[in-house]
Amino acid sequence: MAQPEGELRTYGGALRHGEPRDIPSPRSDYERGNMPPVVPHYRSRYGGLWTDLSSAHDLLTGKRQLGLVTEAEETLLRRWIDDGYVILEGAVPEALVDEALDELDRTLRGELPPRKAEWWTDAGKHFGVAGPDTMTFHAAKLLDLHLTSPATQRMIYHAPLARFLKLIFERPPLAFQSLSMVQGTRQPVHADTAFVRVSSALEFAACWIALEDIEPDSGELEYYPGSHALEEQLFDGRYKWVPEDTTVVPDYSERLHAAARAAGLELKRFLPKKGDALFWAADLFHGGRDHVAEGKTRRSHVTHFCPLDRAPMYMVRDPSIPKREVHEGGWVCGDR
Repeated sequence: MAQPEGELRTYGGALRHGEPRDIPSPRSDYERGNMPPVVPHYRSRYGGLWTDLSSAHDLLTGKRQLGLVTEAEETLLRRWIDDGYVILEGAVPEALVDEALDELDRTLRGELPPRKAEWWTDAGKHFGVAGPDTMTFHAAKLLDLHLTSPATQRMIYHAPLARFLKLIFERPPLAFQSLSMVQGTRQPVHADTAFVRVSSALEFAACWIALEDIEPDSGELEYYPGSHALEEQLFDGRYKWVPEDTTVVPDYSERLHAAARAAGLELKRFLPKKGDALFWAADLFHGGRDHVAEGKTRRSHVTHFCPLDRAPMYMVRDPSIPKREVHEGGWVCGDR
């Protein structure tokens, strides 16, 4: 049917009265495949952050135009969108790192509230009270020091770190798990989403802070830039998480290495200076280099964060676990 003369229509913007009548309607043009609708979507069926949307770069351009991010922050966020990680050099002052190290050492000596540690042997995973011998001999991870160490709370939420978390979450951040290390963990390459369970599977991020200058052959952190955007490695073809009763996943790390190599990605090693921080996205492939020279340490602290309105699964199971604000608008969970 001919369009009445002077009728207003929209086709990529409003048309003035008297436009030609033979311009196809938007509906018919979509149907012909000439003008597909723009429907932003996540990389994963499990959702994610705004930075995981197909429109992420457009959203970031808008944030910059509105003055919500600085030019330097825009550069960082574009790197985060494309590479799945960013490095903030000198993010934490050395004096604050030293305070956190002192409280770590006092915890290991029993002068502050004790913390549990986990470590692996040929017999499997073990848990025990963290002490100097445990951390040195077993390359253990001290669990959740941020709950009892005020200096660690100030360190993980030091202003540049808190700001970046708020930019990617668009909400206050919640620290729900942390790992303190003296030695390199030698953990095979993995994606955190396999083992870190959050109510929204991809709405979290990790921050790795160097507590000393990291040297080669210390079991340094390794990662594949861009691997967060590769095809998902699901378990049994449909599960994002490893089943909770599973401790060993045969060939999992090898599959990740193979997928990264097939995509032409390069394995990088992180050799930061004391106070440098590296953020990585939930699905980034990363691990600890297997080689550790005798006597070398890799003092570092890793924290997992999610938006305040999300929760780790242990809080979903027990909603009575409290949250509290500690520093720079950052929050922590109560002890498990």
